[in-house]
Amino acid sequence: MGCGIDDECRFLVPKDNEKITNLDERGPYANVIHDMNKYPYPFSDNTFDEIYMNHSSYYVKDKTKFIKEIHRIAKPGAKVIIRSAHFSRCIYKIYGDYLFFKTVDSFKWFDGFIVEKVTLSYFLWHEDNNLWKRLLSAPINFLANINPKFCERVWCYWVGGFDEIVGVLIVKK
Repeated sequence: MGCGIDDECRFLVPKDNEKITNLDERGPYANVIHDMNKYPYPFSDNTFDEIYMNHSSYYVKDKTKFIKEIHRIAKPGAKVIIRSAHFSRCIYKIYGDYLFFKTVDSFKWFDGFIVEKVTLSYFLWHEDNNLWKRLLSAPINFLANINPKFCERVWCYWVGGFDEIVGVLIVKK
């Protein structure tokens, strides 16, 4: 969802018998053109096995409708992966109220979803091609994700903020 115009979406290529649907209002990677703020989305109920959002939830105005729509189009047991900026990084100050999923607890407030896992990343995932950033972030990410809630409440102020939070949710119907 929200594949946009960014080259980071180039990795979303189908593997053996997979079918990928990229929804956005524009962009070279979108094969379904639709404004994410217009409901309902052009899909039947229980369509998708997996829904992936890479920093796209910022732009959705009505967060409640958005989550209900994700729930509607996902099959029971579907995996929903949401990448977003973490509150502790400066991107929070740039986007302000656009942010949606910004803390470890943000993912648990939605009916119809089970939180499978939440992880923090010191740097954005697509910056991992930089060797120095990988070497620096690997031990920080490892330690932070032993207990992400403790990390975000205490430890992130010692090592600086985390660029990204990733929530993996399972749809319950």
